[in-house]
Amino acid sequence: LMLLVEECDSSVLLTGDGAWQDILDGLEAAGKLDEEGLIHVDVLKVQHHGSEHNWNAEFGRRVIADHYVFCGNGSSGNPDERVVKGIINSRIGSSRQRSKHPKVEDRFKLWFNSSSDVAKHRHESVMEGLEEAVADGEARSGGKMQSRFMRRGSSFVINLG
Repeated sequence: LMLLVEECDSSVLLTGDGAWQDILDGLEAAGKLDEEGLIHVDVLKVQHHGSEHNWNAEFGRRVIADHYVFCGNGSSGNPDERVVKGIINSRIGSSRQRSKHPKVEDRFKLWFNSSSDVAKHRHESVMEGLEEAVADGEARSGGKMQSRFMRRGSSFVINLG
């Protein structure tokens, strides 16, 4: 199930387990991409737990968000570190890696529904690697990027507007 929710000036793209090209094709068919084939949403739920099989650097350059939500706890290696780094690079990487969307320079945040603190023991190392990669991205971003990993007993709310 893939769903683009728009209300007032807010938008949320729920990608389910969609493949990157299928998501772009659907957005194009619905007339949601701009003349350059790009879209900005407030919230992007990153597809298939951040699997490298469903995400692609082109997708990262064409679909940007203020908030990227990852629902994965390290199981099956997801969220995949290459996907997380790809999203970071789509916003703060080299000119070849970065999106051409006008809002690419805006602040953004990565949200994770897990962490090394709550992941099952066998998945802890995946989450530790992500935490290190994200911390590196934050340091390189000059304050443009933030992140939040779910810790034991915590929750989060994303405020739009």
